[in-house]
Amino acid sequence: ILVNPQHAYVFPQQEGYLTPIYGNKNVSYKVKDTELALNSPTLQALNEMMAAFEGETGLHDIIILSAYRSIAQQESIYQQKIEEKGEENAGLWAALPGYSEHHTGYAIDLGIYTDQGRSVGFSGQGKYSFITANAFRYGFILRYEGDKTNFTGTANEPWHFRYVGRAHAFAMAQKGYCLEEYIDYLRGFSFGQNHLRVTDFDGVEYEIYFVPAASAGDTAVPVPTNMPYTVSGNNVDGFIVTCTKTANA
Repeated sequence: ILVNPQHAYVFPQQEGYLTPIYGNKNVSYKVKDTELALNSPTLQALNEMMAAFEGETGLHDIIILSAYRSIAQQESIYQQKIEEKGEENAGLWAALPGYSEHHTGYAIDLGIYTDQGRSVGFSGQGKYSFITANAFRYGFILRYEGDKTNFTGTANEPWHFRYVGRAHAFAMAQKGYCLEEYIDYLRGFSFGQNHLRVTDFDGVEYEIYFVPAASAGDTAVPVPTNMPYTVSGNNVDGFIVTCTKTANA
């Protein structure tokens, strides 16, 4: 799902798709408060990534500062950025309400909160570079890199990570694409003709293809009958089908 200054998030009608981080996290990281929530796949991947980070570095001082946000919460943040940066520049530092990735439950902002009670901004440097370098292994991407601002419309944010799933995170890491570039790239892969084939670091094989949305009415999305798959609208012009082929023992 692409959410950026040109594409607003469409909130689902059903409730209950979010899981509180507090009470469902492991001990490898901290969370700012008990209200922060993510959708379940993102939270599961976060737990896996943070456990790997602690195992590699011995550190457990990463803190989740922001996760899901409501429209009202995003409005408050945007107004604060207007006061700090001015109205013309606020959009580089905070999304308009309705246009934030945080509405999806797939995005997290990281910070550092030491055992001594000191708060530090997350820059992805030093031992913390493990997260930036390995996030794709767990399905996350560093969403807003400084050299991709022309595509994303957002300034460099080394603390903001977005869950897209392992297949897509792995493909984006290989290509060096941001999400906007990757959405464009996937339009070149169609069902039954040329699928994007990805093998991740665990040996799991995926096939990915794009189905354009019909100009009117419902869209028929062809799916395989012999392998698991997921279907996701890209929030722009069609659907991305991700098929899981094999997992090597």
